[in-house]
Amino acid sequence: MKKIVLFTLLLLAFIMPARAELLSDYSHIRGNHYFGWQQDETTIRRELGYGKQIGMNSTRICLYYTRYKADPQKYLNDLRNYVRIANSMHISVMPILWDGCSLNPEILKPSFWESEGDAYVKAVIDFMKGEEGIICWDVMNEPSCNAYHDKCESPEEAKAHHDEIFRHVRHYCELVKKLDKQNPITVGVQFSKYLEDASADLVDIITFHDYLQTDSRIEAAWDIAEDVAKKYNKPLMNSETGCIGRGNPYE
Repeated sequence: MKKIVLFTLLLLAFIMPARAELLSDYSHIRGNHYFGWQQDETTIRRELGYGKQIGMNSTRICLYYTRYKADPQKYLNDLRNYVRIANSMHISVMPILWDGCSLNPEILKPSFWESEGDAYVKAVIDFMKGEEGIICWDVMNEPSCNAYHDKCESPEEAKAHHDEIFRHVRHYCELVKKLDKQNPITVGVQFSKYLEDASADLVDIITFHDYLQTDSRIEAAWDIAEDVAKKYNKPLMNSETGCIGRGNPYE
């Protein structure tokens, strides 16, 4: 079994300065996907403390545009508060800007980028890019994990939707790199076979997810990911794994 970056349920990290140094090896990372980042400080510290007891040193958190839109300043303040709390506990953070699992196809339209999407991403990046403790920006979580991608009526429609989704990914990879020249970026791809579609040429860290049920299938997924990482000479990270309920084996 290849050496992999292992998470309690999901992802990453390392104690980072305001500028997140791009590393060649992320195998020290032990993290999880933390959904409670908007809770009160006492609860956050208690829950992160539980994670530290089993070796966690990073968290991956998902931002949602609809929640941001409801109260932008509060949302940004909550995000900064969480990053500062986590950093004070030597836990780094990978914020996710867009989530493919809850995809609304309307966000894929350039008209949305111009009217709302770009402003949202700029607000988040500008507010946070000087903060210590951000390991990198995950531009989009699992772009292909949604009915818009997987439940098309024809091969032609499937290709069109696939291309539309990854056009969105590439647009925001380019925008985030333009807005924040300090912190690395990645895209948390659902399957390693989509890594090149998901801007392997643009991201700083190649990341993919693995919930496969056998060692041989996991090895095959890793072979694809490693080939892409070598092709682009970029570090590789598995940012989601360890779902025992799906029969997902890992070491």
